[in-house]
Amino acid sequence: MSSGRPRIILGALACAGIASAHTVAYWLVAPDPHAHSELLSATGHSYWPYFVAVAFGCLVASLGASMIDAGRRNGTVRAVGFTFLYLSILQLVGFAGLEAIERLLSGNLSDLLVSPAVLIGLALQLVVAAIGTALLSGLVAVVRLLKDTHDLPNPRSSSIPRSFSVAFVPALSMSRSGSSWRGPPA
Repeated sequence: MSSGRPRIILGALACAGIASAHTVAYWLVAPDPHAHSELLSATGHSYWPYFVAVAFGCLVASLGASMIDAGRRNGTVRAVGFTFLYLSILQLVGFAGLEAIERLLSGNLSDLLVSPAVLIGLALQLVVAAIGTALLSGLVAVVRLLKDTHDLPNPRSSSIPRSFSVAFVPALSMSRSGSSWRGPPA
C-alpha cells in the first residue's frame, strides 16, 4: 500500500463531511424552503447539487477503499486520534475556504466571519469529523473481524484457490444448446 492512499481516503471522506455539515448548517439557519433558497442564492450556492453528488461519490469511494485496505494483510490502521485530527483540519479549512470562495464570487464577502451559517457550519465540521472517524474505524474493525474470523484469502497473494479465479460464463453453454440470449435455454 502506498503512503498516499490513506491520505486520499481521508481527503475523500473529508469532502463528504464538508458537504454534509454545510448542508445541515444552512438548513438549521434557514429551515423554511423559500428562505433557504434565497440564502443559498445570495451566498453563491448555485452549483450546490453538483457538489453534493461529487461528495457522495467521495464518501462511497473512501469507504470502499477503506474496506479493501482493511481486508489486506499489509493494510495499516490509523490511530483514531490521528484520523479525527486529520479530518477536522481538512474539513475546517475546506469549509472555510469554500465559503470564502462562494461569497467572493457572489460579492457577499463582508459577512463571512459573522454569518450564522458559517459559524454553525464550522462547529458542525467537528461533529461530522467525529462521526466520520467513528464510521471509518467501525467499518475497518468489522472488515478485519470478518477477515480474521473467516480466514479469507488475500486477493493480492498467489495462493488464491483456483475456484476463486474461474469466471462463470453462461454464454458458452447457451451457444452450444441452441438457445438465444433473450430466451431460456432449450
